Amino acid sequence: MKFSRAILFSLPCFLPFLVFGSGSLSRAEEQCSSRWLNIDVNAETAGFAAKRFCIPASWAIDQMDHCGFAIKEKLTVEVVEDLRHPFGMPVVGKSDSAEFRVQVASPSQCRQLARKEIALAEVDLHALYESIVVHEVIHAVLWQQLDHPQNESLSAIAAEYVAYAFQLLSLPEADRGNLLAAFPRAPPRDLGPFNYMALQLNPLRFAANAYRHLMSVDDRCEFLRKIVSGEVEFDDWDQYE
Repeated sequence: MKFSRAILFSLPCFLPFLVFGSGSLSRAEEQCSSRWLNIDVNAETAGFAAKRFCIPASWAIDQMDHCGFAIKEKLTVEVVEDLRHPFGMPVVGKSDSAEFRVQVASPSQCRQLARKEIALAEVDLHALYESIVVHEVIHAVLWQQLDHPQNESLSAIAAEYVAYAFQLLSLPEADRGNLLAAFPRAPPRDLGPFNYMALQLNPLRFAANAYRHLMSVDDRCEFLRKIVSGEVEFDDWDQYE
């Protein structure tokens, strides 16, 4: 199975390792030395060195590992100049479970797509771009958990909920606040807002709701474990087919 998304989105990022804290991904000057990552960039892409992809990818892997979701093989993060959905529309990122590889569009392509979203007007585009890496890496880590005999299925909506929540968590606080301000509301009290129609109609609103809901949960790691095991159930695509 391949996770791929037809609509622009994967939000912005930064953060030192923090366990569901309120900070954001650090721009520390560190090389990509993670034994779990292979950054596939032919050269610096529009000014983004390979280590710039390593930092958000490593952060996403560390966050999931803290909750017990470790990866078992090296993940490849590939930058693609013109990334497309199988149906032909441009996308900012997608995850290939078969090859354990995530693909991220070039910064220029992401910039063009982001300009179409009013809610992103006050969000730093560099942070937005790095958060796309976070979103796709979270998908890849989630997919690997399905190898466990107790975790046989994970709805696409559940995967998007987790990926979007972490994507917003990875944002610098000011950028996250600007995005959330575009969708003012209290944290959802249940999983009602997380369904196929909500995701298709407004993925940014879906993302804001996912972040607010996950941050309102007392034991977030335990909640994530229940999502992966299937104990917490989400809506899924097949209910609309």
